[in-house]
Amino acid sequence: MKKKVFIFLYYLHIYSGLFCAVYLFIAGFSALNIQHHFFTENPTDTITYTKIIPFDRKLKADSLAKYIVQRLGVEGYTADWDFWENDSGKFRFQIYRPARQFDVELNRNSDLINIKEIHFGIGTIMYALHRNLSVGLDDNLLKIWSFYGQLSAWFAIIAVLTSIYLWFKKSIRDRTEIFIVVISGLFSMSYMIYIWLIG
Repeated sequence: MKKKVFIFLYYLHIYSGLFCAVYLFIAGFSALNIQHHFFTENPTDTITYTKIIPFDRKLKADSLAKYIVQRLGVEGYTADWDFWENDSGKFRFQIYRPARQFDVELNRNSDLINIKEIHFGIGTIMYALHRNLSVGLDDNLLKIWSFYGQLSAWFAIIAVLTSIYLWFKKSIRDRTEIFIVVISGLFSMSYMIYIWLIG
């Protein structure tokens, strides 16, 4: 019975590690890129165009932004702190996607909508994937990535736990290995406790 459990945990460890390996590589490399900027996060291209979109002049800023986004057919975030409007009817807001930004400007006295579509490079894409900024967007492919990320996190936890168990049962040789595990664990826990206490 013990042998069957050991074999099951061994293969669970192997396949869990294989499943999350690519995701962990991307997460690790993107974390390094955020710190060291191997790839630029600057805009790579900007496209400016206009569209005619009739709208209700009496709509409030948030409702108007949502309506324009819907008519543009863009799935992205609109942050209300980015809304800008003056007494003459000019209104500006931004739409954010993982690797694109849309600067939208209009006048409540006209149906003409001015759009500046800004494309970002691979550095911004890696940042978005690392931070999982696609959560909440109604985009099927981005939803799949988000689900894959969560699944990979669970499999990574399983791989680590089974790794510690298998190491403890079969591979432990001397106190040095125990010391390394304990030190790394204490370092991680102390960092989290520090953030929890200090903020």
